[in-house]
This record gives sequence, C-alpha cells and structure tokens, in this order.
Amino acid sequence: MKKLAILLLGVLLTLAAALPAYADKPVIWWDYDFEADWPYVSCAEVGYDFTIRINQFGHEKATAYFDNSGNVVRFRFDADGIGYLYKEGNRSFSIPNTYHCTGHHDVVSQENLFMGIYTVTGLMYSLQMPGSGTVVHKSGQFEFATDGYDPGQMLKAVGNQTLDLRTICAYLAR
Repeated sequence: MKKLAILLLGVLLTLAAALPAYADKPVIWWDYDFEADWPYVSCAEVGYDFTIRINQFGHEKATAYFDNSGNVVRFRFDADGIGYLYKEGNRSFSIPNTYHCTGHHDVVSQENLFMGIYTVTGLMYSLQMPGSGTVVHKSGQFEFATDGYDPGQMLKAVGNQTLDLRTICAYLAR
C-alpha cells in the first residue's frame, strides 16, 4: 500500500510540474452606474418623420483576464438596467425597457483589445406597451465579430427577437 501511495504522489508531482504557472489574477476594468441617451431607430420606414431615442439607466462591470505574460486574453462584462424609448424632442409618451446580460470576449489583438468575437447572453431588450404587449424583445445568445467597441457583423443569433416598429412609431407619434 505504501508503494502505491508513493507512486501516486510521484505521478501527482510530475503532473503538477508540467502545468504552466498561473496567470495574473483577473482585474476589474470598470464598475459604474451610468445614464446614456442615443438615437435608436428612425420611424421613416413606416411613414413617420421622427427618430426614436432610447434613454438607459444601468450598471456595467467589466473584468479582464490575463495570460502568464500579463497580456489581456479575454474579458467579461455584465450589464443591467432600465430605460425607455421616446420620440426625439418629446418625452411626454414613452415605452419602458429593462435588460440584463453578460458578455464574453476573447481578445485577438493586443493593439486593439476590443477586436474579436463577442458572445452576449441574456435579455438585451424587453419593452412592453400598454394595450399592445411586447413591442421590442431580444433575448438569447448572440455572437458577433467586431473590430472595435461597437457591435459589428452578427455571426450567430439564437433566441427571441421582436421589433414591432409600426406599433411603436404610431404610439409615440401621438
């Protein structure tokens, strides 16, 4: 029995010596609350002459992971919040929004850390409108390629996606 224990210990020590050194511990890149407001979509394609804007209140956190040389190899971001859609220049009618999602990104270039493949999982948008139900909904897993911070080419979309632009524009046109 003692010989078996010594043999097992020898195998474990050999395997441990073959493992690479641990990478640097993850680092929180950012962790903050925010408010943002930007153009969302134009109602021109359904016969109206205004742009819908979105106003978001939320929280974002990003964590970076490193290799043994100190290079960022991937990061994770978590986002959640609330917001609303409104007609540009008129906030008297609005449609509430909620979201919570997690993203993973594998870095492909140390010169541009945001270039590469992103995978986002969760609820990106959910807007319920009185009398109409769900008018915008996007949930599931979405994978896209990008060469910067903004989303680029969609590679994979698995989940639910709804956009009832006609109903939204008619409501906000009042």
